[in-house]
Amino acid sequence: CMDLAIPVHFSLVGPESTNYSAIPANTRFIGTVTDRHELNALYAQSHIILLCSSSEGFPKTIAEAMGFGVVPIA
Repeated sequence: CMDLAIPVHFSLVGPESTNYSAIPANTRFIGTVTDRHELNALYAQSHIILLCSSSEGFPKTIAEAMGFGVVPIA
């Protein structure tokens, strides 16, 4: 039987938090991104964006990500 496992990688983008002290090896913490070119590069290499926000109705982040073909989960 062939192993069909697909490698999964996560990138955490946003303000630093003490909750990120024990992130898995397949996860990288990027921090806050203010450069538009860097943000666009992140969108371009992403497949899914998971936005965890309890205060935003429809944030611009979702529309920007969708413009790059990224599937939003909010």
